Amino acid sequence: MLPTRTDVPRGRGAERHVVNSVRSRRRRAVGAAQSSSRYDPRMRGTAALSAIIITAATVVGGAACSSVKPPEPTAPTGEASSSTSAAPIGTQVGVAGEKMTITSGDSTAAYTVDNLQPVPPNASVLPAKGTMYAVDITIAAETGTTAVNGFWFVARTANGDTIAPTVGAVNPGITSGQLPAGQRLAAHLAFDVPAGEAIVQITLRDPKGKPLAAWSFA
Repeated sequence: MLPTRTDVPRGRGAERHVVNSVRSRRRRAVGAAQSSSRYDPRMRGTAALSAIIITAATVVGGAACSSVKPPEPTAPTGEASSSTSAAPIGTQVGVAGEKMTITSGDSTAAYTVDNLQPVPPNASVLPAKGTMYAVDITIAAETGTTAVNGFWFVARTANGDTIAPTVGAVNPGITSGQLPAGQRLAAHLAFDVPAGEAIVQITLRDPKGKPLAAWSFA
């Protein structure tokens, strides 16, 4: 019979012995690696470079994230606000059909501009390059003698362009003349609007070009 060795673990004790032995070897290997990396200049440089790369990547990533702004809400295309804000300070501003009393020189009159509509082709005296539009203008002289001139009205488009009136394109139209106090004038005034444009405002100016009142159609 072979002699029995008592220094070799058996059964579960043998398994624990093997596991503990493996763990011990791993701890010694890890400790050696940490020691060499801590004191080996080459390893320290590698670790430092890795830290720099990670830090740089974090900074760049954070900057990229912070530079991305949420989309700003698109402002509505409402042309009414742009049309009213275009009038100079001190100019009366109203909506289509609103009566505005204006004093110019020694005369005072009430003006109304309303009913912007395309002119039927057979109703236009003059040919249009774009689309002929017309408005109804009412002028009621209150004091003094009010000078009347169709060229003192101008239209403004949604793009900010100014359109001069096409005086005489529709009847009855406004040309020029004098309106004594107590008299009233009601007539049409046409504008040749280029393709793709839209009138958003009609402005009355004095003979020197100073805006007096503006009517918004947007």
